[in-house]
Amino acid sequence: MTRVSLDGRRIDTFESFLELLAEELARVCDAKPPYFRDSKEPYFGQNFDSLHDCLHGGFLGNAPYEVVVTNASAFSSKWDRKMLSAYYRQEYDRIDSRNYWNDPFYNEQCEWLSDAGERAENGEGPTFLEELVDLFEHAGSRLIVR
Repeated sequence: MTRVSLDGRRIDTFESFLELLAEELARVCDAKPPYFRDSKEPYFGQNFDSLHDCLHGGFLGNAPYEVVVTNASAFSSKWDRKMLSAYYRQEYDRIDSRNYWNDPFYNEQCEWLSDAGERAENGEGPTFLEELVDLFEHAGSRLIVR
């Protein structure tokens, strides 16, 4: 199991979480490019799907991963349903902008994103943080927030 610790004071957005996670995994695993976007920063995507793929291994270190976020109070209260709804809208727009209207898979995904975003906006379902913890667990890894 590959273990990393992240300082929650350095996390304010999902993107900063992903960048810090990639940076720490690269450090722990003594990684060199091509694991770096533009040969500068560790990188493996900017959405749940990319993160899920990486948590199954093949990015850095050995899956499963244990990620401990300390000082999490700095961001965890903001990772709520409102943030989840905004994330789902962003993902919907990303997929929609590619004009996959003839592809049933993408139509179904857009419909799911729209429905899930609406539920989150109405205060139903998991928070962004809960969804992220579930994503880690589904991939056989652990996200511990302290």
